Amino acid sequence: MFFISGVVNNISPSQSSIVGVSKLWSLVGGVADIALLASVVGILFSAALMAIGHHSGNGQTADKGRKGLLSAIVATVIIGGAAAIINFGFNIGSGF
Repeated sequence: MFFISGVVNNISPSQSSIVGVSKLWSLVGGVADIALLASVVGILFSAALMAIGHHSGNGQTADKGRKGLLSAIVATVIIGGAAAIINFGFNIGSGF
């Protein structure tokens, strides 16, 4: 199970009374796991592309590798911090 399940705070009505919520959390966790794996593959591929472009003297390929690396790192941070981002947004509304 992925870390997102059970992290979201006190949403009412109670989640446990809805049929299939546990399966939905399992699905969300699986999708997040796949997304994290894809972002790791993107980091590895982009780093390799950047290195190949640099060592072959192809600046355009090296730049594409840098852009891909930055994009994959940002995606990894967003996917990894999804629960914290959701809780932050949820807690903004609870102050009123």
